[in-house]
Amino acid sequence: MKKSILSVLVVCLMATVILFTGCSTNLKNSPTSTSNMNVVGDVLVYEDYIYFANAFKEYSTIESNGNDVGKVETEALYRVKTTNGEIEYDENGYAKNVEQVVSKIVGSEHTFLYSIDEYIYFASPNAHKDIESKDKFEYSTYFKIKTDGTGLKELYTTKNEVSTQSVLNIENKYYLVFVDGTQLKKIELSSKNNKVETLAENFNQVVFAKTYTQNGDRYAYFTTNLEEEKIDQGLSGVYLYKIDIITGEKNLINAQSWLNQEITPISVIDGNFYFTMKSNNSLTYYYSYSSGSFSTSTVISPAIDNITVSNFTTLSVNNNSGTSQIYYIFSVSTTNVKKVYCFKGVSKDYSEENCLINKDATILFTYGEYVYYSVAEEGIYRVSVKDKVPQTISDMTDFKTNNICFDGRYIYFYAKNADNTTGTYYLYRADTRNAELGNPCNVKLVGFLNEDDLPQQEE
Repeated sequence: MKKSILSVLVVCLMATVILFTGCSTNLKNSPTSTSNMNVVGDVLVYEDYIYFANAFKEYSTIESNGNDVGKVETEALYRVKTTNGEIEYDENGYAKNVEQVVSKIVGSEHTFLYSIDEYIYFASPNAHKDIESKDKFEYSTYFKIKTDGTGLKELYTTKNEVSTQSVLNIENKYYLVFVDGTQLKKIELSSKNNKVETLAENFNQVVFAKTYTQNGDRYAYFTTNLEEEKIDQGLSGVYLYKIDIITGEKNLINAQSWLNQEITPISVIDGNFYFTMKSNNSLTYYYSYSSGSFSTSTVISPAIDNITVSNFTTLSVNNNSGTSQIYYIFSVSTTNVKKVYCFKGVSKDYSEENCLINKDATILFTYGEYVYYSVAEEGIYRVSVKDKVPQTISDMTDFKTNNICFDGRYIYFYAKNADNTTGTYYLYRADTRNAELGNPCNVKLVGFLNEDDLPQQEE
């Protein structure tokens, strides 16, 4: 028998969600100062509001003109009023006081939210058509809008699908850094004209920090091919450069004596540049470099020639003595084995002692002493690098690992609800404080559900 949607839930939903469409939405109240700003995910947490993407929309599923202002509802930018950080829910478990900020898709593969003063900066699937009137939703358009929903302004539309992007707060100025094809670009968000500049181009690979924590994060690292005359001289490998994101000053790191080394940039984390390089013994290792001579680079892993590394990250944990210890986290696999290892100090081998997660896991992020991860996208977990005891954060089995973010207490992620019929992934949040107490984590919807996904009952 066909199920019917509970009419009372529809009434509650319509009463709870205030929808605004059009180019300008003038919301009554502005939030107070920002307590948390994210560029990895699609959430901004203020003291009295949470701004968020209500749902996730894959760019390949967007219909023509489907990201035009006024045509986006479920996946648009919303905000919800909070009291002491808590969302108020009705008797059916749906958030109260939800308002639409702008009718643009802000939950997709390459989206983010960032807050500076009275403005929110965000990425949205490109709404412009090419010269043949074809959609290019895989490209990104960067916007800014005031927190009251007014003043929507387009800053830049990429000419390629964005592979990497970050917002870095360097010396009290905010820079959106992103890769557009083979060009490394930046937009100074804190300037009035938001000028777009090209920092480097025609590179092989480039990496830069996701967040700025110390001076070394102001540099991007990239490789380029050798000139033909160098190759004719019998040299191989690549040039490795680092470039100052603020000034644009570029410096070659690997002198000629290093040119025969095979170097692959991996990441920039907490001021350190991480890369792989084949050493003189013909084995490949992960290395860490901070500054000075390239010869000061330090090996941080066992040889990786016979394994595949799918994830790499680090975390720094304070010890009882007041010093900090860097842990290096690797998701590795061979034909028969898939595990996550944690290396520190001189202990660098694939022993059980260094095994952190004894299964195939996707590392989501690190925070404090914990590594947060998922297993086959069936649940979110965390494990301490100290005691290696796993804890369950969420047992929702159908969720996106895209755009997960953390505000220090809540993890925000996209998942399908139990009565889902449309295939839509909605934004939920899990309270990790319960995990610290050894209790099951409370997972709740942040915004609202599409009418077709509301709980149903037999007639």
